[in-house]
This record gives sequence, C-alpha cells and structure tokens, in this order.
Amino acid sequence: MIAGLLILGRELEPLLGSRRFLVLYAAALVLGALAWTAVNWRHGGVLIGGTAGVYGLLAFYASLYPSTEISFLLFFFFPVTIKPKHLALGLLAIASFPSLFYETR
Repeated sequence: MIAGLLILGRELEPLLGSRRFLVLYAAALVLGALAWTAVNWRHGGVLIGGTAGVYGLLAFYASLYPSTEISFLLFFFFPVTIKPKHLALGLLAIASFPSLFYETR
C-alpha cells in the first residue's frame, strides 16, 4: 500500500496542496474504519493498516481522471495498462465480494 500512496500522492498532492491531501487521506481512513466497524460490530477484531486511505485516494483520482491510462508492472514483471475507473471498480469488487459470503452470515 505504500507504493499506492507514493504513486497517488505524487499525482494528487501538487493538485490539492499538502493540507487538502492530508485531509482527504485522513477522511478516507476514518470512513474506512467506520465501515469496517459497522460490518464487524458483532464479531469484533482488530483493524490495522492504511488500505482505506489509499482506496480513497484512488477513488478521488479515478473521479478526476477516469480515462487516463495508468501503466505499472504486475508482480514486477508483467506490464499492465488500465484506466483508473476500471482499477477502482475492480478493487471494489474484489474487496466487497468476500463480504457476501463471510461477513453477512
């Protein structure tokens, strides 16, 4: 997730400024923590990490530049080119699909 923060931060921080970028990242972290708490209220557990913040930055970037192509190396070997809107929707599907089977029982 550090790589995602570095890549998205390099694009968004000059656009938003340092303070707004930090507010956006913190708001995404808080909203992610609240969503996790709402889903895991009865089961308990521990929430660790900043994935929700990076996902929030990706969602913001995808809303600003939905058709810009992003190129990166998957597993440091396979070159991949994808649009941010497809990446955000794909990660949303991957993150929410298991909750249909595990969290809702």
